[in-house]
Amino acid sequence: MRRDKDFLLIAELYSGRPDFDAETLIADLVAQEAMPFLSVLRYSDTGLRKRSQWEATWEMQRREDAIDAEVNKRRNEFRPQAERRAREEWRLTNPQRRDEEPEHYATRVVAGIAGAVQQAIDRLVSEEQERRKKEEVGDIPVPPKYVNKDFQSKDFWRLRDGLDVPNERFVSFPHCQRDADGSLVVTWSRHDHLKRALAIAAYYQERKDHEGWPPERLVPLLAGVIELLPWLLQWHNDYNPDLGARMGDYFVEFVQTEARALGMTEAAVASWTAPPTPRRGRSRRIAA
Repeated sequence: MRRDKDFLLIAELYSGRPDFDAETLIADLVAQEAMPFLSVLRYSDTGLRKRSQWEATWEMQRREDAIDAEVNKRRNEFRPQAERRAREEWRLTNPQRRDEEPEHYATRVVAGIAGAVQQAIDRLVSEEQERRKKEEVGDIPVPPKYVNKDFQSKDFWRLRDGLDVPNERFVSFPHCQRDADGSLVVTWSRHDHLKRALAIAAYYQERKDHEGWPPERLVPLLAGVIELLPWLLQWHNDYNPDLGARMGDYFVEFVQTEARALGMTEAAVASWTAPPTPRRGRSRRIAA
């Protein structure tokens, strides 16, 4: 960017001084448009409680989706009942004529209900899905909206607003800076959950294998993968022939293996919190 004349001109106007530091300016601009990768770094205590409510709602919705998929796989089981229902409904509006032979009427019934059977199956499947969701899941509560105080910074609130919809350009990784430069680590926010998980895992392995990071520095990165697991299992659990596994299942095993290697449980990793920021001591006034 130092070689981009247009950027330098606008940056000078933005900073209000000709001797601005480009690296510092860009770092500040990126930080303003970045959201931390972990919930515990985004929300205040009240926000974390609301986040738990949202996660509970999402889990109930996933259970409903699983019921829909399971019942839909059993569509053929509903065919006999659907045929009986379609036949009864068709006969009410299409009775056998007095001079009509039974064989002819039976043929006409079969032809008449051909399209209705599929519709009847659809209705029966839908009824079974709704019955099971009511019995096994129940009513799903509407989670509360977020407010300004639920986020740890005004920028986070500006980027997410009341429904916590991601509008940030970057995902940031505080407490995960490389030893070489200490600059904030970021990734593009529009990567899907799988690409983000792959990026975190690769960064984790690089810091572990090549820089020898101790467990306490690796834990937040592994916690970031744990937060992605529900979405990986829901949306990205397709089979990868290169790995010989489904991607969601692969990351479940990755988390289990690495947590053991760190000497921790998965729950302990997931409950990571940022270390407190050291306070600067007040200088003592020397008595005259």
